[in-house]
Amino acid sequence: MRSTTSWRRCSTAAPGLAQRIGALKSGAPAYRPEREIEILRRITKNPGVLPAERVAAVFREVISACRGLEEAIRVSYLGPEGTFSEEAVRKHFGRAVEGQAVGLGR
Repeated sequence: MRSTTSWRRCSTAAPGLAQRIGALKSGAPAYRPEREIEILRRITKNPGVLPAERVAAVFREVISACRGLEEAIRVSYLGPEGTFSEEAVRKHFGRAVEGQAVGLGR
């Protein structure tokens, strides 16, 4: 119960903080891969009961959602929707980015 309350508190505070941070950045890019890697490494150092890759996946989505509040991001990938290229975009950037399929026949 305690962790659920903590998670709720965190999940409602993070978006507001992300919007304020975005305003403070004033023109700096919302996507900073080196910073995101640093955060994920620190979080997965001692993941607890869950495997590190699952903890990273959850936090990657939180980061993606918060990044999306700062700035809408579009990522192009080769091939039609549903390909491994699209899945790689989702795995790396999270589901909050807009994926744009490009390639032959489009």
